[in-house]
Amino acid sequence: MNQNGKDSGEVVKFMTLFSQLKEWSDDQPQGLAELAATDASVEGLCFELGLAAHLLQVNERRKRALFSAPVAPNFLAAWRDYEHRYEAVVRDIFLETWSRNSVPVNP
Repeated sequence: MNQNGKDSGEVVKFMTLFSQLKEWSDDQPQGLAELAATDASVEGLCFELGLAAHLLQVNERRKRALFSAPVAPNFLAAWRDYEHRYEAVVRDIFLETWSRNSVPVNP
């Protein structure tokens, strides 16, 4: 998603992070939670990817016109793969990392 919807910074970031995560995990999402628990780099990558994916989802809801434009097939394939195989585990790692590192608010 460029200015017209194709190659935005958010899409490029998602694609880069997702590609790196697939490489680091040997494209095996089922072992990511254990890997992230023992490797801060993997945990950080999952956190960044989870944030990038979330921002794409928020932008999709806000700017539907951008997402109705033709989408690059490689992004569409990666996004579907992410949603189908990676999203749940990345979201869990993201939430665990965020909750562990957030500052508690006193009532």
